[in-house]
Amino acid sequence: MNTLKKYYSILELRTALTAGLSAFSGGAFGFYLTGKMNITLFLLMVACAYVINLIANVANEIHGYMVREDSGLDDTHSGTNGLSRGVISLKESFFALFLVVTLSGILGLSIVYISGSYLILILGLMSVAAAILYSLTPFAFIKYPINEAVSGIFCGGVSAFSGALLQTGEVTLDIILFAVIISIATNFLMAVNNTADYHKDLENRFTLPHLIGFRNSMKLNVFEMVILVVVSFFINFHISTYIILFGIVYYFGYVNWLKGYMKIKEPYFTMKGEWITKALAFHVSMNILLGLNFLILGLLN
Repeated sequence: MNTLKKYYSILELRTALTAGLSAFSGGAFGFYLTGKMNITLFLLMVACAYVINLIANVANEIHGYMVREDSGLDDTHSGTNGLSRGVISLKESFFALFLVVTLSGILGLSIVYISGSYLILILGLMSVAAAILYSLTPFAFIKYPINEAVSGIFCGGVSAFSGALLQTGEVTLDIILFAVIISIATNFLMAVNNTADYHKDLENRFTLPHLIGFRNSMKLNVFEMVILVVVSFFINFHISTYIILFGIVYYFGYVNWLKGYMKIKEPYFTMKGEWITKALAFHVSMNILLGLNFLILGLLN
């Protein structure tokens, strides 16, 4: 049990849901488009996307420890900052990284073997590389203004695109645009996180909020939400999907988030704990509700 607690302390299992759920909604969308579901590929893709996100999480934990940017004061739950809290050693953390990379390889190669898709193989290799390069190299994306875009593209967009492609068997404009809106939703989540960490990141990172300013970063978050809605109009969605999507944007995007968020004048100590949860609720509800909607529509067809 103590061993499990050690590894749990750096995996950040909760945040890895962003990639897993993106693959879930993408696979469900592919099922809606074709009316056919390869359940094995669907489940493998969701699991693989989740594990690849775990790679990024562990790498990020190691990075945070090595540059001394994490502390117990940043903890939001027991599944994070295990290194800085002394729960797990650096050697054990690298072993955990090896394990999740190996597991992602097993899942990914299984997907390629069953599907025969070399595009999926390329996307998988790029995703694993991005997960590691995100924080564990001298040129780590996490330290620069592009980190939000990288997270959005790979954690959200590539996961959703791959999930849909495995069901449709071909690249279409619909699945590309769907990947775009999931990418934007994921980018939005990371942007809210970086905005809340404005002061904390000053010492070791130069993120987008530092480049464009705290308030401008908040305004960009709103603009991302608008772009998401605009892009959705160009996708072959059923009317029920639009109703659900606009309901999510209104409640989780406006009522639960925007109304209070834009009143903030400057970053404060508990900002991340309060607002990242709301941004995560938007991302999770969007992927789960849209995914379930696609599954129902696919079954009806």
